[in-house]
Amino acid sequence: SRCASQGLLDGRLLLDPTAEEEALLSTSFTLLLDSDGAFRGLHKPGGAPLDEATTRESLAAARKRLPALVAASSAKRAGLRF
Repeated sequence: SRCASQGLLDGRLLLDPTAEEEALLSTSFTLLLDSDGAFRGLHKPGGAPLDEATTRESLAAARKRLPALVAASSAKRAGLRF
């Protein structure tokens, strides 16, 4: 499973917001996808509600970014092996 942190700033979707950006977000949330891109969960600890269109847009963005997240995770694990 992979997590994708996202947030909304002035109605715009931000992927992997920085700490500075997070302070400005109207809402933040994390999507959980399996390695095939299937939706497995959403964690949203308050803030402005998400409408259906934003939820769909965020899922599409997370799925598009999934191969890069998997590659980064694999590279990190490979670097930790001795």
